[in-house]
Amino acid sequence: FMVSPCDGKVLSILRINDNITHVAVYLNVFDAHVQWCPVDGRVMSRVHKKGRFHPAYMLNKSKYNERVETIIHVPMINDEIKLVQIAGQLCRRIVNFVHERERFERGDLFGMIKLGSRVDVFVPHDKVKLLVHVGDKLLGNKTIFGKLVR
Repeated sequence: FMVSPCDGKVLSILRINDNITHVAVYLNVFDAHVQWCPVDGRVMSRVHKKGRFHPAYMLNKSKYNERVETIIHVPMINDEIKLVQIAGQLCRRIVNFVHERERFERGDLFGMIKLGSRVDVFVPHDKVKLLVHVGDKLLGNKTIFGKLVR
């Protein structure tokens, strides 16, 4: 199974194409801003993109925000997921603890975003059965986020 990578509230769940579902999780200032690895895997790439600092709950504006995008290969489903740490209006710093080609286990520390922010999760919808819904309150490294399907 896959655990939630962070505390927060599910803002949206959208199928963005034939293969990928996008889950946006908003972290308010009262949530713990630590992220955990949601599955066992290996980091394929990690890219920091500079940007603006719009409120992270505004899906249309925050697509221009500062972010760190990490692509993870998940051996159990022989596919990739992507975690995107997004800076918010108050946030000015994203910390990512994983490195390219590094292997990690579910529950390992992944990173931290300082203050209000968002974590986006992109999963192959035919290989991850989501167990969260819009409006759900998640606890990082505790809430079951989805079931991996082989």
